Amino acid sequence: MILNRKPNRWWGSYLRLLVAGALVLAVTFRLGNLSTKPYWEDEVFTSMRVSGYTLALVREQFDRRIVSAESLFQYQDVVQSGQSWGDSLSALSSRPEHAPLYFVLARAWAQVFGSSPGAMRAFPAITSLLTLPLFYGLARLLFNAPATASITLCLACVSPILIRQAQEARPYSLWIVGILASSTMLLRALRSNRRSAWMIYSLTVALTFWTHLLSGIVFAIHGLYVLILQRYAATSLTEDSASVVGRLGYQTPLAPSRIANFGRFLLLGTLPILPWLGWMFYRISSVKAVTSWQNTDKPLDDMLFGWTRNVSYLVLDWIPRDRWLIFAILWLLLFTWAVFRLLSASQLRQWLLPILFCLVPSVLLIVPDLLFGGIRSLIPRYSIPIYLGLILILGFAFSYCRPQSRRSATASRYSYFQKGLFHIVLVLMIAASWHNLHASVWWRDSRLFLVQVPQAVTQSAAPAVLVSDYRLSNVMSIGRLLRPTDSLFWLPRGKGDMDETDIDKIINSSDHVFLYQPSDNLLSQLEASLAERQIAIEKTETENLYQLIDKTEAEELNRQAVLSGHPTRK
Repeated sequence: MILNRKPNRWWGSYLRLLVAGALVLAVTFRLGNLSTKPYWEDEVFTSMRVSGYTLALVREQFDRRIVSAESLFQYQDVVQSGQSWGDSLSALSSRPEHAPLYFVLARAWAQVFGSSPGAMRAFPAITSLLTLPLFYGLARLLFNAPATASITLCLACVSPILIRQAQEARPYSLWIVGILASSTMLLRALRSNRRSAWMIYSLTVALTFWTHLLSGIVFAIHGLYVLILQRYAATSLTEDSASVVGRLGYQTPLAPSRIANFGRFLLLGTLPILPWLGWMFYRISSVKAVTSWQNTDKPLDDMLFGWTRNVSYLVLDWIPRDRWLIFAILWLLLFTWAVFRLLSASQLRQWLLPILFCLVPSVLLIVPDLLFGGIRSLIPRYSIPIYLGLILILGFAFSYCRPQSRRSATASRYSYFQKGLFHIVLVLMIAASWHNLHASVWWRDSRLFLVQVPQAVTQSAAPAVLVSDYRLSNVMSIGRLLRPTDSLFWLPRGKGDMDETDIDKIINSSDHVFLYQPSDNLLSQLEASLAERQIAIEKTETENLYQLIDKTEAEELNRQAVLSGHPTRK
């Protein structure tokens, strides 16, 4: 069955130029400005584990002590830390909710290229370049159409969400490589049924599992794909064999040997991760503690906005909160049209895999959140298989053409509409990725505080002290942008009050003391203690940032502000 008519010479040449330009942009967007955006707290965790430190150990070093901002780097630098490979493996095993492969490779990378944000991000950025030939190969193998593979590749080159994952010191670029490689090898193994192909598939399964534990969803998709194909063939044995072969897209229906090989080699690829899964369940209380933030409840309208925003990240870098419904309708129309094109014009073995990539993770993430509460479905990185499926669906929908014999004036106009829609989506992706390349933070307003807080602190005369009882990893992220002469004072939230010795230590350390994300308990305690010392706590223009000011000075500043028409807020 021929899915695409042979493209005309002009379109073929244009598409080759478009692919070349998209590849140049892919390299630029992934490798450009790697050091400019703040190193956020998940990346801090990456550097700490790679350097051989656990969060508990760092907490002990920071608890109620004034430490210089410069000293933060020793806990995130492989060379400065002096920790061994054994320390890194111990740090990984203490937090087994993450599979260790990426962190082991990142440790080797850091020993050669250093532990700066740019160096740590370069590893996933370069890794993400491997996804591009894998996207092309999977689309070519799945749809048997060079034009579809080329258009799919163009979308993958400039999609903002894929570039975002490529520029973070986290394992998700490597996970995308594993998902695409294992899916490609599954199709090759099903087609040839050769032992060598199945062995390579088994290897990709093992590597993908050792990269991310959510890979279980991916291989559940593979299992459903194989079983549905087999079931469809089994219920069609009484039909004309040519009809069955046409709809399945294979030379012969799936034989029992293919099913047996799939089960055998999937199990073989899964076995290496079982000891790590056993260790994770042994430390399940620790895993639940560090993932408890995912159990936050949100109202339905916030969930709907979050899902719309996540889908938008495939094409855009931002949508307005008050107009999310318009974007939800637009995406619904676009993807409904694309899915209709896919289902109506391709064979079962072609449309089934992309549809399962979208459907299975959506159900497994959204349904539990709605039934039991949680925000797992709002976390874009958990939805990576969905993004991959959507790119494959759009790649087919934008490229499919009716056979030449059925061409008409209406079909020709529809082809122009199809190509025009592809270019609109492509231009939107490029614009969003270009904006993110030069922006100070990802997704416009996301984590803007990581830039604003250090800017506000460093505008004061040096040295300054930043006091907080907020999450240590978040404070360490902000500390990376402070001056070397600035200091931090951190205490665990809810683990005891500050005493007079702590307050004296803070006040005597600097004339410029700031409070970042203080709890209500910390604020009330400080206000009561500092009132006796004629020191006021003033809220700054930066959200969640306060400053300690002498009351006499504060009154003078407030008087001047009233005269100017801008009184200060307390």
